[in-house]
Amino acid sequence: MIVFLYSVYEPNALSAPVVFALGLLHDLLYGGSFGLWASVYLAMQYLVYTQREYLNGRVGRVIWLAFALATLSVITLYWLEQSLLGGRWMPLMPLVTQTVLTILLYPAASFLFFSLKIRAAAQRAERGEAG
Repeated sequence: MIVFLYSVYEPNALSAPVVFALGLLHDLLYGGSFGLWASVYLAMQYLVYTQREYLNGRVGRVIWLAFALATLSVITLYWLEQSLLGGRWMPLMPLVTQTVLTILLYPAASFLFFSLKIRAAAQRAERGEAG
């Protein structure tokens, strides 16, 4: 969600090398195949960047739908990569559950993202910083 939100609303704040590093960190923390999540995160960022002009200024429901479609796309990529690396088709049900929960939790994460963004802007304004 973070990669999606930053790619839509703060594209200059999260560069591709940082996204790649986040993916590698994810792989290390969760014991995944090294580079798998990095490729998924980069795919998410690329998908959003290619659609950013369309997404700019859209209402929340449209952004949520875009998130759902992008998530389905990159999770399919993850499943295919994991199946290829494992030499067999990986079970779909755990991934479907995770994907549905991720999509359903997007509005809460989006609310938190914007709340923190507004709070940070207010603190900068109090200190008289530009931003």
